[in-house]
Amino acid sequence: MSTSLELLPAIDISNGHSVRITQNTIDKDLEYGSPIEVAKEFIAQGAQWIHLVDLDQAFSNDNNRGLISEFFEFEKNLSIQLSGGIKNDETLNFALSTNAKRINLSTAALIDLDWVKKALGEHGPRLVVGLDVLGDRLIARGDAVDAGNLFEVLEELESFGVARYLVTDVSKDGMLRGPNLELLKSVLDKTSKPVVASGGVASLEDIQALKSLVGSGLEGLVLGKALYEGKFTLAQALEVAG
Repeated sequence: MSTSLELLPAIDISNGHSVRITQNTIDKDLEYGSPIEVAKEFIAQGAQWIHLVDLDQAFSNDNNRGLISEFFEFEKNLSIQLSGGIKNDETLNFALSTNAKRINLSTAALIDLDWVKKALGEHGPRLVVGLDVLGDRLIARGDAVDAGNLFEVLEELESFGVARYLVTDVSKDGMLRGPNLELLKSVLDKTSKPVVASGGVASLEDIQALKSLVGSGLEGLVLGKALYEGKFTLAQALEVAG
């Protein structure tokens, strides 16, 4: 069993630019330029994964598919976890047409568990189920629809053969106040499948605390705002996570 924590620096795309999200709000004042240039910097620091999010597809009727297709062409050896509004056949089919190693089903998809079961049955190993959590509720970001009680839905998902989960405490996301370790422990206690954490990391000490959960099934960590605000570098984070 690996003792290291896999790190996935996030690149959130809106209107063709790399931006940041705080809780459920896209911060249009925080633009970081070309997503491809941001990715190149992460690669230079040792990134093996990128968590690539189409925020426009998640939050509106728009999308960034042309840019995302271009993104997959520039660095074919980079492992990408593709996310953002993937909740029906049309959005999933586009995601499957890319070279994304993993595809994150939106929490909004959990409104239709029959569709989720079908998608997992057909493409299970490649799919990650996103669990965006507020309290004990699953709250679909973008449209803010309540997808049910976390643990009731998780119990049903376990019977579907989910390959892995992405767990985000929405109240922590982009706030730089530390991760919700208790939430992660409670999810890890209910599944034997790998879990990727997201939301709240503000320091290298937070990464060290999350690394302590690797033995319990925590596989990875999506890093966002802390990297963009210079709290630490990806290279520093990788050293701690390894």
